[in-house]
Amino acid sequence: MRFVAFFEAVVDDHAPHLNRDDRETLFRFFNTEILPAFLDSALWSRIQQAETVSVEHPVDGLVTVDDIEIELHGTADFVVELPSGERYVTDVKITLTEQTAETRRRYDLQVAAYASLFGQQDRSTPIQQSVEAFGVDRTTVQESSSPSTIEDRLQLLLQR
Repeated sequence: MRFVAFFEAVVDDHAPHLNRDDRETLFRFFNTEILPAFLDSALWSRIQQAETVSVEHPVDGLVTVDDIEIELHGTADFVVELPSGERYVTDVKITLTEQTAETRRRYDLQVAAYASLFGQQDRSTPIQQSVEAFGVDRTTVQESSSPSTIEDRLQLLLQR
């Protein structure tokens, strides 16, 4: 019963005007699609082995491009540190439709930015990055963009 109360509290925070039928539909979708996939994911496996887990961890920092400092702010869904010292930053997406290539690219860029900022804070251990999508489109993307991609993208924005 605690799980249902927790689910209701989250819905109240994020979609307070959702009617009862829509809440029940959302709960069924979460319970049959999201939760089983999450429990079968690499993310959940890492969480179970973790020494520390941070949820909704603020990520802030500066990136310098062409002598211009750009301030970045975000919130990483999960930051996991294993007893071996390996660190992972994972962004979780709940998908209600199939993802487009553009959507995947944006998600990948977002988690690369988080990895870059965490790397600036502590260079002693590389941080691995992944995007975990649960729902209609179940995918895991690991390490596709390098942190230098962030600087390249920002440079393009500055040229506009």
